[in-house]
Amino acid sequence: MKKLTSSLLAVLAAIIISTPAAYAITGFQGIYAPSNWTFNANGGSGSVDTTNAPAKIMITGNDNTVGGIRTDFTITMLCAGSAEFDWTFDGEPVSASTGPAFDPSGFLKNNVQTQLTNNAGPEVQSGTNVIVPVVAGDTFGWYIFSTDGIVGPGIFTMIENFEGPSCIGGNIMPIDTTALFLAGIQSSSIWMLPVLTGAAGVGAFYIKTRANKE
Repeated sequence: MKKLTSSLLAVLAAIIISTPAAYAITGFQGIYAPSNWTFNANGGSGSVDTTNAPAKIMITGNDNTVGGIRTDFTITMLCAGSAEFDWTFDGEPVSASTGPAFDPSGFLKNNVQTQLTNNAGPEVQSGTNVIVPVVAGDTFGWYIFSTDGIVGPGIFTMIENFEGPSCIGGNIMPIDTTALFLAGIQSSSIWMLPVLTGAAGVGAFYIKTRANKE
């Protein structure tokens, strides 16, 4: 006699979505669209160019002859996860009295500066796959600090390949093999394919059954 494994429906009822998990939003779009960021020249001549968003942005530091001015571009994070990006910087020409040391630049997290540029490095510098852990409520972004305000600004010519966390997502709770046995089947009699549609935060198991013979 064949027993169809329709009793799996009872097991499926026990498969639920657990605590939401973040997935990445790629580029300056959605909650990371340029309009959601805050630009602050702090009285200087700095600027931000978002023309090429969502692919990349450009931040130009101060060069108004007044030193000690920081140019910021920041956002308040809504979700936990990590902010990731690549960067390219073009500073002052390197000489005995000029160079990137006069425009140290990097990223901001809760107004704490982490310098990415090398003071003793070349005029043009870059870095890839910078990863900054964040939680909801953190302020994150980039800064260019002009120490002298002359000889040309420091410029993040490209902040690209940006990824930021989204609050939408989900995890699928695993099916316990004991629960499957209590449902009247053996784990070897099914195929379980977890499916997660992160955009909608929906998880499910697609189960193809086989008939058991007695």
